[in-house]
Amino acid sequence: MSGLRAFAEDLRKQLAAVESQIRDAELELCVKVANMDNCKKWKKRAMEPHGFVYNICDLLNDSYDGMCQHYGGDTIRSVVGSPGDDMWEAFQLRVIQYLKDTGTFGSDDDPDYFEDFDDTAGGCDEVLEEAAFKLINRMLKKKKVQVD
Repeated sequence: MSGLRAFAEDLRKQLAAVESQIRDAELELCVKVANMDNCKKWKKRAMEPHGFVYNICDLLNDSYDGMCQHYGGDTIRSVVGSPGDDMWEAFQLRVIQYLKDTGTFGSDDDPDYFEDFDDTAGGCDEVLEEAAFKLINRMLKKKKVQVD
């Protein structure tokens, strides 16, 4: 019985270490996004726990299989990497920068509005997927990869 408890305690420690690494990686990504703009409002929003950075990354992770189906797994891995690796993080940052550059986060009608990509019923997942596909197509074009 004590062997089982020791094994369970070891698993808890391993899980805590992995969760800590995930939190550190999420925080690093939030800091990178916060540094995209000097605006205090942007920085504050980027650093919110479970805010728009988390939501966008979560939606992109969820759409990874669809990207692989559309473009082919090997093609996607060669262009954007796989969830969790450095290429994938760089791709997530590119998507966020693209959305920022195209004004997706704001509204001309309401200066206080900020899209945080938490309401998929409002179509934000489709907006995100369209942005991701545009960037992937540009990257493939640069690599001169033909996609049907």
